[in-house]
Amino acid sequence: MPRDGADTLRIGNDDNLVVMENFGHLPKGNLRLNNHGIIVICTAGMAQFDYDGQQIQLRKNDLFLYMAHSVACNFISSPDFNCRQIWFSRSELWNIDMYGEISLADLTYLKQHAKVPLTENDITLLDDYFRLLCRRLLLQQLQTERC
Repeated sequence: MPRDGADTLRIGNDDNLVVMENFGHLPKGNLRLNNHGIIVICTAGMAQFDYDGQQIQLRKNDLFLYMAHSVACNFISSPDFNCRQIWFSRSELWNIDMYGEISLADLTYLKQHAKVPLTENDITLLDDYFRLLCRRLLLQQLQTERC
């Protein structure tokens, strides 16, 4: 499950959407999530792992999409590795009627091409979206605490 603590935002105790900044360590053993996907954006250093039989190397400004029911293992990273992560559940909240437009071939393509190098413009845009999402989650937490 997503971590708690510093640099981690969620609404209440819910794990449907969890945003993590400064996530500098990788799991030990195998990672297999059945109900979550993860968007990982490498912000420093390098990490390497196996993802459903493919070897993935993440470097600064790479985006990686972990899809539910996948297996990631054999994690190694440089001492300066850091990333941002957005965990999202497969709950009804996230099952917006996109499946009418996406075929299984599209999902296979995403799984086979799970890593994307980002341009500086991509990084700037994603940073803006990430900050906006963090701000929204912080506001939601403050509203919840006041009640």
